[in-house]
Amino acid sequence: EEGKTLKGWLARGNWTDVGSPHSLRQAERWKLQDIAITDIIGDLSMHGARVQGPVQLGDSITLGKNTRVIGPVAIGSGTTIGSNVLIGPYTSIGDRCIIRNNAKIFSSSLYNRAIIGANTTISGSIIDNDTHIGERCSIENDTVIGPRVVLRNNVVVHSKTRVWPEVVVPEGTIVKEHILNDKFDLRCEGS
Repeated sequence: EEGKTLKGWLARGNWTDVGSPHSLRQAERWKLQDIAITDIIGDLSMHGARVQGPVQLGDSITLGKNTRVIGPVAIGSGTTIGSNVLIGPYTSIGDRCIIRNNAKIFSSSLYNRAIIGANTTISGSIIDNDTHIGERCSIENDTVIGPRVVLRNNVVVHSKTRVWPEVVVPEGTIVKEHILNDKFDLRCEGS
Protein backbone atom coordinates (compact mmCIF):
# COMPACT_ATOMS: atom_id res chain seq x y z
CA GLU A 1 0.00 0.00 0.00
CA GLU A 2 1.47 3.38 -1.11
CA GLY A 3 0.79 5.20 2.18
CA LYS A 4 2.85 2.72 4.20
CA THR A 5 6.03 2.96 2.12
CA LEU A 6 8.81 5.46 2.77
CA LYS A 7 8.03 7.05 -0.59
CA GLY A 8 4.41 7.48 0.50
CA TRP A 9 5.43 9.11 3.78
CA LEU A 10 7.72 11.53 1.97
CA ALA A 11 5.05 12.40 -0.59
CA ARG A 12 2.57 13.27 2.17
CA GLY A 13 5.12 15.40 4.07
CA ASN A 14 5.26 13.18 7.17
CA TRP A 15 9.04 12.82 7.20
CA THR A 16 10.11 14.71 10.34
CA ASP A 17 13.50 13.23 11.26
CA VAL A 18 16.05 15.86 10.24
CA GLY A 19 18.97 13.52 10.89
CA SER A 20 22.36 13.94 12.47
CA PRO A 21 24.98 16.44 11.24
CA HIS A 22 26.88 13.52 9.72
CA SER A 23 23.83 12.37 7.74
CA LEU A 24 23.13 15.93 6.58
CA ARG A 25 26.74 16.31 5.40
CA GLN A 26 26.48 12.96 3.58
CA ALA A 27 23.32 14.12 1.81
CA GLU A 28 25.17 17.28 0.77
CA ARG A 29 28.02 15.15 -0.62
CA TRP A 30 25.55 13.17 -2.74
CA LYS A 31 24.07 16.38 -4.11
CA LEU A 32 27.49 17.84 -4.94
CA GLN A 33 28.55 14.64 -6.72
CA ASP A 34 25.85 15.39 -9.30
CA ILE A 35 27.73 18.48 -10.49
CA ALA A 36 29.26 17.16 -13.69
CA ILE A 37 30.99 20.25 -15.08
CA THR A 38 31.95 23.74 -13.99
CA ASP A 39 28.80 25.83 -14.39
CA ILE A 40 28.91 29.62 -14.08
CA ILE A 41 25.37 30.97 -13.83
CA GLY A 42 26.15 34.71 -14.02
CA ASP A 43 28.89 37.29 -13.54
CA LEU A 44 32.12 36.05 -12.01
CA SER A 45 34.99 38.28 -10.91
CA MET A 46 38.28 36.41 -10.50
CA HIS A 47 41.54 38.03 -9.50
CA GLY A 48 44.16 35.34 -10.11
CA ALA A 49 41.99 32.64 -8.52
CA ARG A 50 42.02 29.01 -9.64
CA VAL A 51 38.91 26.87 -10.00
CA GLN A 52 39.28 23.10 -10.40
CA GLY A 53 35.88 21.65 -11.21
CA PRO A 54 33.36 20.50 -11.09
CA VAL A 55 32.08 23.71 -9.51
CA GLN A 56 28.68 25.41 -9.65
CA LEU A 57 28.87 29.19 -9.30
CA GLY A 58 25.86 31.47 -8.83
CA ASP A 59 25.55 35.04 -10.09
CA SER A 60 27.76 37.94 -8.95
CA ILE A 61 30.54 35.98 -7.23
CA THR A 62 33.97 37.43 -6.45
CA LEU A 63 37.03 35.20 -5.96
CA GLY A 64 40.11 36.99 -4.60
CA LYS A 65 43.75 36.72 -5.60
CA ASN A 66 45.37 33.28 -5.19
CA THR A 67 42.11 31.70 -4.01
CA ARG A 68 41.64 28.02 -4.90
CA VAL A 69 38.31 26.27 -5.28
CA ILE A 70 38.58 22.49 -5.62
CA GLY A 71 35.32 20.78 -6.60
CA PRO A 72 32.85 19.47 -6.25
CA VAL A 73 31.77 22.79 -4.76
CA ALA A 74 28.62 24.94 -5.05
CA ILE A 75 28.79 28.67 -4.31
CA GLY A 76 25.62 30.77 -4.13
CA SER A 77 24.90 34.15 -5.71
CA GLY A 78 26.35 37.35 -4.31
CA THR A 79 29.12 35.59 -2.38
CA THR A 80 32.49 37.31 -1.94
CA ILE A 81 35.60 35.27 -1.24
CA GLY A 82 38.83 37.04 -0.27
CA SER A 83 42.46 36.39 -1.21
CA ASN A 84 44.45 33.23 -0.46
CA VAL A 85 41.32 31.27 0.49
CA LEU A 86 41.13 27.50 0.04
CA ILE A 87 37.69 25.97 -0.55
CA GLY A 88 38.03 22.18 -0.51
CA PRO A 89 35.96 19.43 -2.06
CA TYR A 90 32.39 18.74 -0.96
CA THR A 91 31.72 22.28 0.25
CA SER A 92 28.47 24.13 -0.28
CA ILE A 93 28.32 27.91 0.28
CA GLY A 94 25.01 29.76 0.27
CA ASP A 95 23.97 33.15 -1.10
CA ARG A 96 25.57 36.44 -0.03
CA CYS A 97 28.27 34.90 2.15
CA ILE A 98 31.55 36.67 2.90
CA ILE A 99 34.72 34.66 3.35
CA ARG A 100 37.69 36.77 4.36
CA ASN A 101 41.38 36.33 3.42
CA ASN A 102 43.36 33.18 4.23
CA ALA A 103 40.32 31.15 5.35
CA LYS A 104 40.18 27.40 4.72
CA ILE A 105 36.89 25.54 4.33
CA PHE A 106 36.73 21.80 3.74
CA SER A 107 33.72 19.49 3.32
CA SER A 108 31.32 21.92 5.00
CA SER A 109 27.94 23.56 4.42
CA LEU A 110 27.64 27.31 4.89
CA TYR A 111 24.11 28.59 4.65
CA ASN A 112 23.07 32.06 3.49
CA ARG A 113 24.73 35.28 4.66
CA ALA A 114 27.43 33.58 6.75
CA ILE A 115 30.55 35.66 7.40
CA ILE A 116 33.83 33.82 7.92
CA GLY A 117 36.76 35.79 9.37
CA ALA A 118 40.33 35.89 8.10
CA ASN A 119 42.63 32.96 8.92
CA THR A 120 39.71 30.78 10.06
CA THR A 121 39.52 27.04 9.33
CA ILE A 122 36.23 25.13 9.05
CA SER A 123 36.23 21.38 8.48
CA GLY A 124 33.27 19.01 8.09
CA SER A 125 30.79 21.40 9.72
CA ILE A 126 27.46 23.11 9.19
CA ILE A 127 27.27 26.91 9.58
CA ASP A 128 23.69 28.20 9.61
CA ASN A 129 22.15 31.43 8.25
CA ASP A 130 23.38 34.86 9.38
CA THR A 131 26.22 33.45 11.49
CA HIS A 132 29.42 35.45 11.99
CA ILE A 133 32.66 33.57 12.64
CA GLY A 134 35.54 35.82 13.75
CA GLU A 135 39.21 35.80 12.79
CA ARG A 136 41.60 32.94 13.55
CA CYS A 137 38.84 30.55 14.61
CA SER A 138 38.91 26.77 14.25
CA ILE A 139 35.67 24.84 13.71
CA GLU A 140 36.32 21.10 13.87
CA ASN A 141 34.51 18.13 12.26
CA ASP A 142 30.86 17.28 12.81
CA THR A 143 30.09 20.66 14.40
CA VAL A 144 26.90 22.66 13.94
CA ILE A 145 26.90 26.43 14.42
CA GLY A 146 23.28 27.54 14.46
CA PRO A 147 21.55 30.62 13.05
CA ARG A 148 22.58 34.12 14.07
CA VAL A 149 25.50 32.92 16.21
CA VAL A 150 28.55 35.13 16.70
CA LEU A 151 31.93 33.57 17.42
CA ARG A 152 34.40 36.26 18.37
CA ASN A 153 38.08 36.03 17.31
CA ASN A 154 40.33 33.09 18.28
CA VAL A 155 37.49 30.70 19.20
CA VAL A 156 38.06 26.95 18.90
CA VAL A 157 34.99 24.72 18.60
CA HIS A 158 35.83 21.04 19.19
CA SER A 159 34.36 18.19 17.13
CA LYS A 160 30.74 17.11 17.57
CA THR A 161 29.78 20.33 19.33
CA ARG A 162 26.58 22.35 18.82
CA VAL A 163 26.28 26.12 19.29
CA TRP A 164 22.81 27.64 18.67
CA PRO A 165 20.91 29.90 18.07
CA GLU A 166 21.69 33.57 18.69
CA VAL A 167 24.60 32.75 21.01
CA VAL A 168 27.66 35.03 21.31
CA VAL A 169 30.86 33.16 22.15
CA PRO A 170 33.53 35.43 23.71
CA GLU A 171 36.99 35.88 22.19
CA GLY A 172 39.50 33.13 22.88
CA THR A 173 36.92 30.59 24.12
CA ILE A 174 37.55 26.87 23.66
CA VAL A 175 34.16 25.21 23.20
CA LYS A 176 34.20 21.55 24.28
CA GLU A 177 30.48 21.10 25.08
CA HIS A 178 27.21 22.19 23.49
CA ILE A 179 26.23 25.83 23.99
CA LEU A 180 22.46 26.12 23.60
CA ASN A 181 20.22 29.16 24.01
CA ASP A 182 17.52 28.56 26.65
CA LYS A 183 15.05 30.67 24.64
CA PHE A 184 14.97 27.99 21.94
CA ASP A 185 14.46 24.24 21.67
CA LEU A 186 17.37 22.65 23.54
CA ARG A 187 17.34 19.28 21.80
CA CYS A 188 20.35 18.57 19.62
CA GLU A 189 20.00 14.90 18.85
CA GLY A 190 19.38 13.41 15.43
CA SER A 191 19.10 9.98 13.91
